[in-house]
Amino acid sequence: MKTISFDKFVKKYEPLKNNINPDDCYGGYSFETYGEELKHVQCFLNKNIWTLVDTDDELQFIISGFHIVNRSKYFITKKPWKPENIQVDLNEKINVNSAKYLVLHFLQEENILNEIIEDKLHNYWSNIT
Repeated sequence: MKTISFDKFVKKYEPLKNNINPDDCYGGYSFETYGEELKHVQCFLNKNIWTLVDTDDELQFIISGFHIVNRSKYFITKKPWKPENIQVDLNEKINVNSAKYLVLHFLQEENILNEIIEDKLHNYWSNIT
């Protein structure tokens, strides 16, 4: 299965804005899986429809085609997908160094961080990086 980013998905396939509910998530590109929005999605060819699915391990992907199982939202694109399986990876990934600074920032904001905890965290992260 070919994997692309959400930015590449938007640029390459040109998702259509939700004209029924323009304030919907994903920049207004997603459509609900029921009611008027579902009826609207079903008016398009399968090769212009994409499905946001949730996996068992709490990850989310937009996959090419109209799917029912584990669906959360639908997308309609101006440009059709080719006959291959494509997934758009929506799962934010960060490296250990970024995670370290995010944790430190959170602890500072919550007034939990003190010099002893900060030293322990630095020692811990120096062992795993």
